[in-house]
Amino acid sequence: MPGLAWGRPGQIRVTYHPNSHWSIAASVENPEQFVTTGTTLPSFASTQVDNGSTSTVPNVRPDIVAKIAYDTRISGKGFHFELAGFSRQFRTSPAAGKYFDAQGVGGSGDMLLEVAKNFRLIATGFYGSGGGRYLVGLGPDFIVGPDGSISPVHSAGGIAGFEYAPNAKSQWFGYYGGTYFDRNYVMVSPGSYLGFGYPGSSNANRQFQEPVLGYYYTYWKNPKYGSLQIITEYAYLSRAPWYVPAGTPSTAHAHMIFGSLRFTLPQGGGAAPAKK
Repeated sequence: MPGLAWGRPGQIRVTYHPNSHWSIAASVENPEQFVTTGTTLPSFASTQVDNGSTSTVPNVRPDIVAKIAYDTRISGKGFHFELAGFSRQFRTSPAAGKYFDAQGVGGSGDMLLEVAKNFRLIATGFYGSGGGRYLVGLGPDFIVGPDGSISPVHSAGGIAGFEYAPNAKSQWFGYYGGTYFDRNYVMVSPGSYLGFGYPGSSNANRQFQEPVLGYYYTYWKNPKYGSLQIITEYAYLSRAPWYVPAGTPSTAHAHMIFGSLRFTLPQGGGAAPAKK
């Protein structure tokens, strides 16, 4: 949902647990310098970024991501907190032997607090310069000027919500998420622009907001064979672009209802027998 910072790139990750409370991790991840279809590029750059149709593009180096997390219990209630940061490098080449580079940086903070038995509050926040790829690709990483220079796009997102399990078989959940992408463009000539969010760019996303309410119920569960669950969810999504033509709505909305029947396989493993 909007506001969630995530991705599934190939990566190499190292994790260290100094004790039962702290976790430290770092990874190098498959890069992909990304812009949306709402970003206007100079012609030479269309093959040098992932613009929704070209996904095999050159990249200078892998993305670097680091995280530190803390877990404990406060008055018997679970508490989790983490901070993460990323570093990326972008490059364009307007001509043979000529290059422009820019850095993308940002970070996120996340918290989960059990305020009562089986009732948890959740919050996550993200802010970055050049991190649009990680916000579900709803906004671009950067724009490219007519000379090939790169200017990262600032973006932000976050989610707040709750999860409550009144009993072992059922759980309610509710979240509110949103993303925001700052406009960034250059005027090439009067009425002609390159970038994101310039006057007349109706498909450049300024923000998304989405409240979600859902419920799931476990009909059947067996440690040996798995479990059967039904999941229902209602969401209300709104989108606001940077520009809309005169006389048209400034935002678009959608009501969405989801339902799924899920069978979860049993977890493998178990305690090893004690050695005599």
